[in-house]
Amino acid sequence: MTDRMIAAIEHPLVDAIGHPTGRKIELRAPYAIDMERVIEAAARAHTMLEINAAPDRRDLNEIHARAAAEAGVLILVDSDAHSVRNLDLMRFGIATARRAWLTPAQVANTRSWAELQKLRKRSRAAA
Repeated sequence: MTDRMIAAIEHPLVDAIGHPTGRKIELRAPYAIDMERVIEAAARAHTMLEINAAPDRRDLNEIHARAAAEAGVLILVDSDAHSVRNLDLMRFGIATARRAWLTPAQVANTRSWAELQKLRKRSRAAA
Protein backbone atom coordinates (compact mmCIF):
# COMPACT_ATOMS: atom_id res chain seq x y z
CA MET A 1 0.00 0.00 0.00
CA THR A 2 2.92 2.35 0.67
CA ASP A 3 4.14 1.99 -2.90
CA ARG A 4 0.65 2.73 -4.24
CA MET A 5 0.40 5.83 -2.09
CA ILE A 6 3.82 7.04 -3.19
CA ALA A 7 2.91 6.47 -6.86
CA ALA A 8 -0.15 8.68 -6.36
CA ILE A 9 1.89 11.32 -4.51
CA GLU A 10 4.44 11.43 -7.33
CA HIS A 11 1.84 11.77 -10.09
CA PRO A 12 2.15 15.21 -11.74
CA LEU A 13 -1.60 15.87 -11.58
CA VAL A 14 -2.05 14.98 -7.90
CA ASP A 15 -1.81 18.06 -5.69
CA ALA A 16 -3.00 16.50 -2.44
CA ILE A 17 -3.75 13.17 -0.83
CA GLY A 18 -6.94 12.99 1.19
CA HIS A 19 -7.23 10.93 4.38
CA PRO A 20 -3.97 9.14 3.65
CA THR A 21 -4.30 6.34 6.19
CA GLY A 22 -7.85 5.49 5.13
CA ARG A 23 -9.00 4.82 8.66
CA LYS A 24 -12.61 5.03 9.76
CA ILE A 25 -12.73 4.92 13.51
CA GLU A 26 -14.47 1.75 14.76
CA LEU A 27 -15.16 0.65 11.16
CA ARG A 28 -11.85 0.27 9.35
CA ALA A 29 -8.26 0.15 10.59
CA PRO A 30 -5.68 2.40 8.94
CA TYR A 31 -3.87 1.11 5.88
CA ALA A 32 -0.63 -0.69 6.61
CA ILE A 33 1.53 2.09 5.22
CA ASP A 34 4.91 3.46 6.14
CA MET A 35 3.98 7.06 6.97
CA GLU A 36 7.62 8.09 7.14
CA ARG A 37 8.11 7.09 3.48
CA VAL A 38 4.78 8.68 2.52
CA ILE A 39 5.80 11.95 4.17
CA GLU A 40 9.24 11.85 2.53
CA ALA A 41 7.62 11.33 -0.88
CA ALA A 42 5.11 14.13 -0.28
CA ALA A 43 7.94 16.51 0.61
CA ARG A 44 9.96 15.50 -2.43
CA ALA A 45 6.99 15.73 -4.84
CA HIS A 46 5.43 18.87 -3.31
CA THR A 47 2.18 16.99 -2.67
CA MET A 48 0.01 18.26 0.15
CA LEU A 49 -1.50 15.94 2.76
CA GLU A 50 -4.92 16.33 4.31
CA ILE A 51 -6.19 16.47 7.84
CA ASN A 52 -9.71 15.17 7.36
CA ALA A 53 -11.92 16.68 10.05
CA ALA A 54 -14.75 14.14 9.92
CA PRO A 55 -15.09 12.70 13.44
CA ASP A 56 -14.94 9.14 12.13
CA ARG A 57 -11.72 9.83 10.18
CA ARG A 58 -9.51 12.39 11.97
CA ASP A 59 -6.79 11.50 9.51
CA LEU A 60 -3.94 12.66 9.45
CA ASN A 61 -3.58 12.56 13.19
CA GLU A 62 -1.59 15.24 14.99
CA ILE A 63 1.59 13.13 15.13
CA HIS A 64 1.70 12.53 11.38
CA ALA A 65 0.61 16.11 10.63
CA ARG A 66 3.47 17.45 12.77
CA ALA A 67 5.99 15.12 11.12
CA ALA A 68 4.77 16.10 7.66
CA ALA A 69 4.93 19.82 8.42
CA GLU A 70 8.45 19.44 9.85
CA ALA A 71 9.45 17.70 6.60
CA GLY A 72 8.15 20.66 4.61
CA VAL A 73 4.85 19.15 3.50
CA LEU A 74 1.94 21.56 3.33
CA ILE A 75 -1.18 20.41 5.12
CA LEU A 76 -4.78 20.93 4.02
CA VAL A 77 -7.49 20.95 6.67
CA ASP A 78 -10.72 19.66 5.17
CA SER A 79 -14.19 19.33 6.68
CA ASP A 80 -15.10 16.34 4.47
CA ALA A 81 -18.52 17.99 4.36
CA HIS A 82 -21.01 16.26 2.13
CA SER A 83 -23.65 18.80 3.12
CA VAL A 84 -23.74 22.39 4.34
CA ARG A 85 -24.61 21.13 7.82
CA ASN A 86 -21.32 19.22 7.96
CA LEU A 87 -19.18 22.31 7.38
CA ASP A 88 -19.15 22.69 11.16
CA LEU A 89 -16.92 19.60 11.29
CA MET A 90 -14.01 21.85 10.31
CA ARG A 91 -13.52 22.60 14.00
CA PHE A 92 -12.27 19.03 14.54
CA GLY A 93 -9.67 19.41 11.78
CA ILE A 94 -8.56 22.74 13.18
CA ALA A 95 -8.24 21.13 16.61
CA THR A 96 -6.01 18.43 15.11
CA ALA A 97 -3.87 21.08 13.40
CA ARG A 98 -3.55 22.92 16.71
CA ARG A 99 -2.54 19.73 18.54
CA ALA A 100 0.14 19.32 15.84
CA TRP A 101 1.30 22.88 16.53
CA LEU A 102 0.83 23.82 12.87
CA THR A 103 1.17 27.46 11.92
CA PRO A 104 -0.98 29.15 9.27
CA ALA A 105 2.04 29.03 6.95
CA GLN A 106 2.04 25.20 7.22
CA VAL A 107 -1.67 24.93 6.36
CA ALA A 108 -2.15 25.50 2.65
CA ASN A 109 -5.81 26.44 2.79
CA THR A 110 -5.23 29.38 5.11
CA ARG A 111 -4.30 31.20 1.91
CA SER A 112 -6.48 32.97 -0.62
CA TRP A 113 -7.47 30.94 -3.69
CA ALA A 114 -4.97 32.90 -5.81
CA GLU A 115 -2.15 31.99 -3.41
CA LEU A 116 -3.31 28.39 -3.02
CA GLN A 117 -3.57 27.91 -6.77
CA LYS A 118 0.12 28.79 -7.13
CA LEU A 119 0.98 25.82 -4.91
CA ARG A 120 -0.64 23.32 -7.27
CA LYS A 121 1.77 21.22 -9.35
CA ARG A 122 0.34 22.42 -12.66
CA SER A 123 0.86 26.03 -11.61
CA ARG A 124 4.39 25.32 -10.44
CA ALA A 125 5.24 23.56 -13.71
CA ALA A 126 3.98 26.49 -15.76
CA ALA A 127 6.10 28.99 -13.81
